[in-house]
Amino acid sequence: MIRDMLKMFTGDILQSLSIQVHKHDLFEQKGERPKAPKLREKTPSSNFNNDTNARKNTVNSNSTDHNSTENVEKNTTPVSKQTISISTITSKDLQERLQHSNWKIFVHWATWCEGCLEELPIIEDLIQVLQELPEQIEVDVFGVSWDNFMFQNMKQARKEVEVFYEEQNPSFSTGIISESDENFFSFFALSNKTIPQVWLVNPNGVKKIFPNGIGLEEILDIQSDIQKSTPQKK
Repeated sequence: MIRDMLKMFTGDILQSLSIQVHKHDLFEQKGERPKAPKLREKTPSSNFNNDTNARKNTVNSNSTDHNSTENVEKNTTPVSKQTISISTITSKDLQERLQHSNWKIFVHWATWCEGCLEELPIIEDLIQVLQELPEQIEVDVFGVSWDNFMFQNMKQARKEVEVFYEEQNPSFSTGIISESDENFFSFFALSNKTIPQVWLVNPNGVKKIFPNGIGLEEILDIQSDIQKSTPQKK
């Protein structure tokens, strides 16, 4: 009986430690890509239907991508009809995106990151919320893939991302960082080197980093930050 109680107690501790590792040390995960939960249908979430009179805003999943596999449509294309692309980018390319004169959201993720895959349906909810913003507000949602940091093989990293997109059909484009993780972290002076994490960047290039990814509360924060900083039409 005592042995069974110890076994149960030890099992609870190991399970707790496992959850902490997945949540706080995702970049250290190795192995095959975990099975991703199917993304939710791209319809507005019931949690975000407060502003029924809001006009739909264009969410730009694409600007000019380097080495893109598909052509990118103009920023006025509704998110549901946009051409989604997978590209290879460097830190410098990403920095150039930060300078664009609109709101930007950078979703840092990887196919081997279990926490990232769990977050992606929330990103889809965020995109739906952004569609309800006034039409003069432009927001560019862009994925930043860390796949190559682990694989260290761009061909394999690109294949993993392409397979994921074929299976899940996310609503935003992704750029796969082609350089080493050390160069990337140094370039952006990142103290947080784990994923998922999300950057909200205002039109002046100022970043607000969500170091542990986003949930409902962060979606509402992002929505509020964008609305408060955007001049209202008279």
